[in-house]
Amino acid sequence: MSLNDTNAAWSHMMPAGAALVPTPEEAAFIAEHLSDDPSRLALTLGNTSAVKPNGTNGSKPAIRAQVVLRQVQGYQIMRRKVPSWASTSGLCFPHHLSLEQCSSEATARYKASLMGPSRRMADLTGGLGVDLAFMAVNLESALYLERQPELAAIVQHNYKQLGLHHIVVRVGEAETALSHLEKDALDLIYLDPTRRGQGGGKVVALADCEPDVNKLMPILFDKAPVLLFKLSPMLDITQALRELPQTHEVHVVAVDNECKELLFLLKRGDPPTDVTLTCVNLKTGGAQEELLSVSRQVALDSQPVFQATPGRYLYEPNVSLLKAGLFDYVTTVFPVFKLHPNSHLYTADTWLPDFPGRGFEVVGWSPYHPKKVKQAWPELVKANLSCRHFPEHVDLVRKRLKLSDGGDDYLFATTLLDASRVIVRTKKVR
Repeated sequence: MSLNDTNAAWSHMMPAGAALVPTPEEAAFIAEHLSDDPSRLALTLGNTSAVKPNGTNGSKPAIRAQVVLRQVQGYQIMRRKVPSWASTSGLCFPHHLSLEQCSSEATARYKASLMGPSRRMADLTGGLGVDLAFMAVNLESALYLERQPELAAIVQHNYKQLGLHHIVVRVGEAETALSHLEKDALDLIYLDPTRRGQGGGKVVALADCEPDVNKLMPILFDKAPVLLFKLSPMLDITQALRELPQTHEVHVVAVDNECKELLFLLKRGDPPTDVTLTCVNLKTGGAQEELLSVSRQVALDSQPVFQATPGRYLYEPNVSLLKAGLFDYVTTVFPVFKLHPNSHLYTADTWLPDFPGRGFEVVGWSPYHPKKVKQAWPELVKANLSCRHFPEHVDLVRKRLKLSDGGDDYLFATTLLDASRVIVRTKKVR
């Protein structure tokens, strides 16, 4: 059965109209208050279920406070997370949890770059539909599936506003939808399993997510030769690879040096002999992204090189490299040295503009003792402080050194190769 088939097998899965789509009167009111503080706007609306638009009489439609507040809050979140959607008129936004869980535009565009030659795909855990909207732009057809009818109706409305008429929106469970598709009906299936437990708390283990991708694996590969899973950034990559042996690629995706998601790309057939690890740090401010790809086996076989004391520059890899465990591999592709096996701080006497992470110029370093630090830098009263493989917490170190937070100096409390504790004073270069 094709994705566009609208016979009885699909009809019961079609979403109803979205009750919370703003009326024309509500849309006009919302447009005037998009930048308002939602709390103050709620007071303006009187916290009532409905108010009359300005200049209307009792026969005119009422403005629903719930709808107005949800759309203003949603717009303000999407302006930050998916700016191209925020600039599209007529979109409708769901409850806060769906907005919180949705992908950002930066990560959605990155997923779209992984599509390859795919022509038909399905997103079986639709959510707000941001990922699919970007992944499906150049496809012939796509299926969006969501268990919540109201959310699916909102997404169907939004896709029409975005001109994504080739995406079929359906309501239901993944197994049910897959049972209606013939073998190889799709080129790729995308899943972002729910990572919240029954009590609402976040879960990390693959088996605790819904749907359980391992249970679905046979039918997934029956319908598509390629699978793409978005998994928790807290997941242990090594353990996940044991559970997902047909993984060919793992993408560790960070945005502005905050790890956001792990992408596992699986292919039908025998498990590969090796896996490609790709670490990417996307930049929302327009700076060039940092990307590094390596064979996982090569990374595991890498032997680190060390230096006993800090050189002229200090480097700290971005979080995607750290999450991927490329601690030792870094010293094989960049002319840097580790200061300690467990500190994950690197040093060199040359400036490396392409190093994937932060870079600092070393001003000097001192043994970790309040009096010695004060003797070395009597003028230092304010600094940004980080602890790397250090026995004391940042707050305690700051208290002992009598430093306030901020300023142009960056201090690293760390351990050197000979196990000595030191404070490295630096100035940030990038």
